[in-house]
Amino acid sequence: MRADEARLGGLLEGQRQYVVPYFQRSYSWTRPQWATLNEDIAELFDSDSHHPHFLGSVVLLAESGAAASGHSILLIDGQQRLVTLCIFLAALRDLDPAAELAQRLGVSLTLGPDAEPRVLCTYQDRAAFAAIVSGAHELVPGAMTDAYHLFLASLKERGTDRAQAERFAGILLTRLSFVAITLDAEDNPYRIFESLNAKGMPLTQGDLLRNYFFMRLPPAEHEHWHRTVWTPMQGLLGPRLDDFMRDFLAKDGEPVRADEVYQAWRKRLGPLSEEGVRELLRQLSEWSADYDRVLHPSREPDPAVRRRMERLTTWSSTLLHPFHPFLLRLRADFARGKLDGAGCSPRRPPWTKAGCSSSSTPNRPPHPMLPPLLRTACVGLDRAGPRTRSFAQAWRSTPFTWAATPTIARSSSRRWRRAIPTG
Repeated sequence: MRADEARLGGLLEGQRQYVVPYFQRSYSWTRPQWATLNEDIAELFDSDSHHPHFLGSVVLLAESGAAASGHSILLIDGQQRLVTLCIFLAALRDLDPAAELAQRLGVSLTLGPDAEPRVLCTYQDRAAFAAIVSGAHELVPGAMTDAYHLFLASLKERGTDRAQAERFAGILLTRLSFVAITLDAEDNPYRIFESLNAKGMPLTQGDLLRNYFFMRLPPAEHEHWHRTVWTPMQGLLGPRLDDFMRDFLAKDGEPVRADEVYQAWRKRLGPLSEEGVRELLRQLSEWSADYDRVLHPSREPDPAVRRRMERLTTWSSTLLHPFHPFLLRLRADFARGKLDGAGCSPRRPPWTKAGCSSSSTPNRPPHPMLPPLLRTACVGLDRAGPRTRSFAQAWRSTPFTWAATPTIARSSSRRWRRAIPTG
């Protein structure tokens, strides 16, 4: 790889187009980041200093000769800053569209007679960014458009005239400095993205997982899986996506700490083939709908199941260690016909080791809370329930050992054994 100093104007000249890869998250800056950048630019404008202002690094990957010939360049890191600066330049251009500066900035922001954006964002941001940099009359609602309006309003409040606009443009294009790191063809962009973001953790576990999933699939498939699986899943669960990725593992009896979700998924994905990764993405898409019903029981169409899920979810949310992984499996089993809908009663005894799902590994001891929770769910949270000697005997004799610690397991076992009558 090669590292060089670069100014914003140099990055936005020629016929180079920067492509945001699908393993990156969508545009995520909000008002605090916009305000900070706006204040930094205003301070540079008001100061007498002509020193460059360092804004960090951008990491690029291009084929041999691409930078000179105008080929697409993969923007591995630096998307948020580069996109936001382009939005600021668009606001500066639109202060006076008839000015000569507006034409020059248009050349920096777009390419060719079709005004294709200089930065090709992922598809969920593409329309909004294209509308802003091309000067469209109708903008797409969202974060990018909000940033544009903030910058434009700030420039208007300052009473920016043509001479001041020229000075602002000079500051942005010639004084904002980056370290441009250009990767060689043999460098792995996914690994570098991971190294840049995993240690400081500015990204969520879900962001890093998206990178790793896509790293395991051919680049030609990235847009398909991003469009059909990851974006709908992210939109459905929002900030609870990280919880879902953890609970999806935990539902199979794999306790995972919140800060080790990424590592646990890497271990699980490691031995899988490409088709295995595709199948797992399909499963995640399907199970995310079940998890949404766990998080929002009011969306459950079956009234009886809705009442029980509401009470179980409320109960789970009050605990230090919520049992959402169990609720996820319970809801999934019901949706797939492994539980009777009318009474939510299992087709097999809930105290058997196979538990509530035929997909469970028969020899794996379930969670120590599983039998009583199934008992509670399946009898509709009545005061009645399985009060037979066989149930109590089965509960006492089954080695329910999966728990965070042996102490918790023993404590849970004693508590629930006292609560179950003997006959």
